[in-house]
Amino acid sequence: MDDKADEIAEGGDSGAMAVGDEANTLNRAGFLTAATTATVVRDLHWACESLFELFVQWASEVDSDGGDVAVWFSVTGRHLESQAEDLKALMPDSVLLGELTGFGAPSAASSSAVEAIRAIPDSVARLAIAQRVLLAQLGASCDSLRQVATPHADAPLLRRVEFLLVDLRNDLEAGRLLLERRLEELSDTSIGEEISAAATEVKGQLVAAHGLVPAIAAITETATNPASVGR
Repeated sequence: MDDKADEIAEGGDSGAMAVGDEANTLNRAGFLTAATTATVVRDLHWACESLFELFVQWASEVDSDGGDVAVWFSVTGRHLESQAEDLKALMPDSVLLGELTGFGAPSAASSSAVEAIRAIPDSVARLAIAQRVLLAQLGASCDSLRQVATPHADAPLLRRVEFLLVDLRNDLEAGRLLLERRLEELSDTSIGEEISAAATEVKGQLVAAHGLVPAIAAITETATNPASVGR
């Protein structure tokens, strides 16, 4: 039986606490609890799937002269779709976890943030937000998880995160080069200010939703500030 299975099998009051209190993100041995693994998988899956749906929609709405932007959105979206599908297999299988093993949005604020981002009108601004904010934050969340997870106990999740990071790094670089080229082609110098304003607004919406992957934000907060648990 592996470490997480041992943790669930302990049962009793300690098992109930691990399931019922998501703030207890790390157990006594220092690795992620089964309950927290479930919420991390759920939130990562939701982030990947939501960005996939968003990028595919944006790809379909790009003007005819922006074919390269449409291709980037489409390819990046398909990468995220594949990662979301693979993440499903990592959901812990235990009746003790109850609703935590379901997939869906972390909160109403998370869904609202994505819907607000969806309404950004300009394709170049959308590209900038996707590359500079959305993918960047998803990558930062994955890096944060790598810092607090334990290699031996959390190995399956960490392997999947490494695969996700490979896609993110490649797509971020391709997006950066494409954005630089598109901005150079534009004669309207105000686009830079518009992008900065949109980025600030999107970041604010994500802060209100506790980040693109709230479960990882909670883990990082607990690991760096143990006194925050239970507040």
